[in-house]
This record gives sequence, structure tokens and C-alpha cells, in this order.
Amino acid sequence: MVQMVGVVIFTLGIPRTFDAIEEGHFDNTVIVIGYVIMRGAMLCQWVRAYRSDPEHRRAIATYMATLVVAQILWVATTSLEGMHLPLPAIFTLTTLVTCVELTGPLIAERGKGTPWHAHHIAERHGLLTIITIGEIVTGTVLTLEEILGDAERTIDWGSAILVALSGIAMAVGMWWSYFITPFGKVLHRFRSRSFGFGYAHFLVWPSLAAVVGGLHVVALSFEKTGSHVDHTVAALALAVPVGLYTVALYLAHYLTTRSRAGLHTFILLATLAVLAGAVLLSTQHVSLPVVLLVVTVVPWITVAAFGLYRGAAHEAMVLEGLYEHDRRQADGRRMARALYNPGNRLSDAAPSTYADAMANVETTITGGIAHVKLNRPDKLNGLTLPMLGELVAAAHHVRTNKAVRVVVVSGEGRSFCAGLDFGSVNKAPAKIIPAFIPRPWRGTNTFQEACWAWRRVPVPVVAAVHGHCYGGGLQIALGADYRYTTPDAEWSVLEGKWGLIPDMSGVQSLKELVGIDVAKKLTMTAEMVCGERAVELGLASEVSDDPLAAAMDLAHELTTKSPDQLAAAKRLFNRSWNTSARTTFRRERAEQALLLIAQNTAKARKVAMAKAGARAEARAAVKYSPRVLP
Repeated sequence: MVQMVGVVIFTLGIPRTFDAIEEGHFDNTVIVIGYVIMRGAMLCQWVRAYRSDPEHRRAIATYMATLVVAQILWVATTSLEGMHLPLPAIFTLTTLVTCVELTGPLIAERGKGTPWHAHHIAERHGLLTIITIGEIVTGTVLTLEEILGDAERTIDWGSAILVALSGIAMAVGMWWSYFITPFGKVLHRFRSRSFGFGYAHFLVWPSLAAVVGGLHVVALSFEKTGSHVDHTVAALALAVPVGLYTVALYLAHYLTTRSRAGLHTFILLATLAVLAGAVLLSTQHVSLPVVLLVVTVVPWITVAAFGLYRGAAHEAMVLEGLYEHDRRQADGRRMARALYNPGNRLSDAAPSTYADAMANVETTITGGIAHVKLNRPDKLNGLTLPMLGELVAAAHHVRTNKAVRVVVVSGEGRSFCAGLDFGSVNKAPAKIIPAFIPRPWRGTNTFQEACWAWRRVPVPVVAAVHGHCYGGGLQIALGADYRYTTPDAEWSVLEGKWGLIPDMSGVQSLKELVGIDVAKKLTMTAEMVCGERAVELGLASEVSDDPLAAAMDLAHELTTKSPDQLAAAKRLFNRSWNTSARTTFRRERAEQALLLIAQNTAKARKVAMAKAGARAEARAAVKYSPRVLP
């Protein structure tokens, strides 16, 4: 109750302080009185904690000391006006006092610190964020009141509807984008990151409050007399804090998860472009409600990129450590180093496994060979929506790990993959549409990327096919660079059975591997062909009674080659297969120029120049560096 009394006094003092600043002097007396009352109540709570918790008294005493020192300094700021200091100097001094107050937790939590619940801390910050976002609705109402005006003015219903929709959509978008990252789980796993999380909110909350202020300025722009504000000024008053909120949100995300991605850069650049476009529209005398609607798009860029993306491909990587069991912490740390640090060299003796965060796709990296295994044998490795996301994430992991030299894709149990599990997918129809929407930064949707991502992996990808290879499973296999199959494996573009077409990148793969007549027949008839026939048609590369062993043999052979040469060869063929000869020649020259100066090329040349009798020994002794080329 005492704290609430302090809040009331503090709030009453805000107009007085700003009025004084507008008149050229500084008067923060009422604000300081209210704030000291608030913090005095907090000091009483710390005293109670000090008496009841002897184990943490040292940290609590530090909190109390910094709190008292800060309040003494705040009281001292009330006398700054009498010193006749210029306003910039006064603002600098008050900023220093603010820093003293904010550094209290940093000092107190050094060493043993105090106990706290991660999810509770995240919830408290989230609730205050929700309260601040709620004020956006209040700002929207004020803007609507200015548009609707009094009874004598003609009501612009079009503008009123646009403003109402934009204000509500902006509030919902900001709420949604904030809660995409599970801050509580991250803080529970990485408690030392609480400072970055907490201090970042000192940018999140003011920027949200500034959005509310921007809406107030927008409301003034609708006034016909008195305090009318230019539309461009109003647009800037709203666009700038919305942009700052986006930056603050990603700062909080980074300081908490320690994750950076190209997707974040794309979102921030898209935000800047949209906001710049909104301001530009305002300078061209476009209706302010339309400008407001454009600004509203900004938080939804994040929602579309992460919320509708289902987060499997990106967040599974970011939050990987959150799902590891304590019994596997050591292996989890080693796996994270291998996945995130391209410079790490993998050991043959201790394979790293990425499976905890992925229920149905297991990736094991041993000696530079990444074995990606579809692991849903009870359902013939049928594809679910989460499993598609896991495949995308697995491809991303091996693509960004430059120590990986070859990838082998196989299926657990008696099938490689029987295609899409319609029973599972139909249980979540609301998730199908988001998965079907293509991502603009890569040109594929989730269904397509689960198969096409293996084309993007800059190392050879070998598929080992046995049993059923239907529909989506066939398209995953076609995404590989080389495909081994058992003689009796069943291959089929099974979508035709259901009145559909192959829409998981299969058409693009088929046109590169088989003739158009064969592609049409397989697609239209959903004909099942055996492994030997698949090789004859061009669907598979080679028949083997044990395709996984054959794939591993090829993988081991490829690890004896220069990783830069493997990456260059795959990239050159993928990009030049259907281009003109002139374009292919240009790309050949470019790739070769880079290879000629690569360190791994010199090592490969040394092996090739060894005498025939010593060549096998030289090949075994050579230690290639992780690939330098992308």
C-alpha cells in the first residue's frame, strides 16, 4: 500500500517536472518524494528478508546499501536547481544517479547472490510488458475520439475503422512477438543471463510507452484547430518508437539466448524498410490512417517469421540446451561446440548426437560424417508437421558446421520414409496453412524446405533407401546428391493416389533427374517401382543389398578428399546444370580461382603427388582443415 501511495505521488509530479523543463529550469521535488516513498517500502521488505534469511544476508545487505545510497543521491538532486546548473548538466547527473541505482543488483548478485525463480521473473517482466502494451489501446481510443469529434462534425468512418484496426492489431502483434521467446525456460537453464534479460527491458518498456505517446501525437494531428500536428511529425512520433521496440526486443532475445541469425537481420532490415516507407508516405500526403496501418505491419513481421514458422527450424537450434537432460550435459556441451563453432574438429572416438530437442530426427556426427536418421519406425517414418521442422533444423545444423564433410540420410526400422502421415497432420489443420506459406528469404515453405534443404547443404548428401520410399520420403531422397537403394525397395510418387501432385520440391528434383515423360507418368499414375527399376529410371543412383553400409563407405571415401573441392563441385553443378554454357564457364573460372589458393587444395595436391606405394599412407595421414568456402 505504501508503494502505491508513492506511485500516486510520483505520477502527480511528472507534469510539474515537464512544465518546469519547458520553462527552462528543473524541479523534480514531487517526483523524488514519491520515488523515495516507493523505495522506502522496498527497503522495509529487504529488512524483513535480511532477518528471515541468514544464508543470503550478505547479498541482501548489499541490496539495502545500494538502495539507501541511491535514495540519498535522489534527494540531493532536488537541490540542483539552486546551483543554477544548465539543464544538460542536470540531466547528466540524474543519469549517473540512475546508473547507481541500476548497478545495485550487479553488485549484490556477485558470488552466492539471492534465490529466485526464473519463470516468476520472466512472468513479472511479461506482465509489466502486457500492462504497457495495454496503454496502446488507450492511445487508440484517444485517436478515435479526435476522428469522431463532436456531433456537428462529419464523421470519417473509413479513417475511424482503419485507426481502430491498426491500434488493436499493433497491440496484439507486439504482445505476440514478445512472448515468442520462452524467456522463463532460458533463464531457468542459464541463470547468469538474467541481467541481460532484465536490463534490456529498460529499453523495451520505454519504447512501448513512447508508442503510446506517438498515438497521442497522432490524435493531435486529427485536430482541426489548437494543437494540430503535421502528419509527417505524427508519423515519425509513432514510427521511431515502434522501431526502437523491435530493436529492444531482439536485444533482449540476444542477451538471453546468445543467439544471432541471418533471420534476425532480415527482420530488422524489413522493419526499417517498412517504417521508412510509412514516413515517406506521410510526406506524400497519404492519409494518416493508412500510414498508421503500414506501421502496424512491423510487429507482424516477427510474428510471421517466428510465430507462423512454428520455430522448429530456428528455435530448436537456439534453445537446444534447454531440453538436454542433466545426465547428458557433458555430451550436450560438446555437441553445441561442434554445431556452433565451425573451427572445431570432430573426434572419431566420441560422436556427438543431436537428438534431445528433436523427437523424430536424430543427427550423429562422427569423424566429419553426419548421419541424419528418420526415427519414427512404428509409423514407417511417416512425416508429421513437427518432423518436417526437425528435418529443416537438422539440415541447418550440418550446413553451418564446417567440420562436417559428408551427410548420410537414412530411415530407422523397415522403411526409409512412407511419406506424409495424413492422420497426424489432419489432427492439427490450423498448422497446415502456416507451414504451407513460403518464407520470402528462401523461397520455400516448410514442406518444400524439409526436402530441398539438403540441396543447400554444401557437402555431399547420400541417401540410403530401403523398404518404402513414398511421396514426401521420395522427395527427401531426391534432395540428396546420391541415392543407394535395395533391389526390393518401393519407390512411388504416391501423391497421385490421393489426387495430388508432388509439392515438396519433387517437381524440381524430378526434372533434373529423369525425362519429362517419365516424370509425368510417375506423377500421374503413382506407379510403384522397385529399387532396380528406380535406378534404370534415374530416381536412384545405385543398387545395394545394404544401402546404409554402401552410403557409409562412399562417405568415408569422400572424407579423404578436400572439403573445399567437394563444396565447390556440388555448388557448381547445382547452379549450372540448367544454365547456359557461357554462365557455366564463368562459374568454373570463379570456383577454380578460389580452389587454387585454398590450403586444402595444397594438401590434396601433396597426396596426389605421393608415390603410388605411399599414396594410401599419405591419404590417411593428411589432416584437412574445415572447409573455408561456404
